[in-house]
Amino acid sequence: MMRIRFYISLFLGRLTYLVLNFLGLNATTFPGKISLYLYSSFLKEIRKHVNSIILITGTNGKTTTNNLIYQILKSTGYKVLSNLEGANLRTGIITSFLKNPSYYDYASFEVDEGVFPYVFKELNPKVVVITKKARKT
Repeated sequence: MMRIRFYISLFLGRLTYLVLNFLGLNATTFPGKISLYLYSSFLKEIRKHVNSIILITGTNGKTTTNNLIYQILKSTGYKVLSNLEGANLRTGIITSFLKNPSYYDYASFEVDEGVFPYVFKELNPKVVVITKKARKT
């Protein structure tokens, strides 16, 4: 039964993404909201589609760090999933998967500090990168 709920939420989330994209509207979080509402364990399902997960969190530099990690992995030939638009809540991570549901070598996700404990628990990453505000010297 849970597998059916996952596939229904995947289908409806992906359909929402495609419709919003076709209409030229921002589709970085709402499709993920739909999927998460329909299946609260959606992030755990993403984990099953990725070999290694990297989470980036912290005060400053999350987006830049995430984009650099993504580019490095992608340029070396790996298939990489990432939330490059900076949608760093659970719904943004889910939407990044809805754009192209597949199997990946790596996933690199920028994660807001407020939801990091929940995302960490659900995705069980291999690597965590924590950024911090640079000191003025």
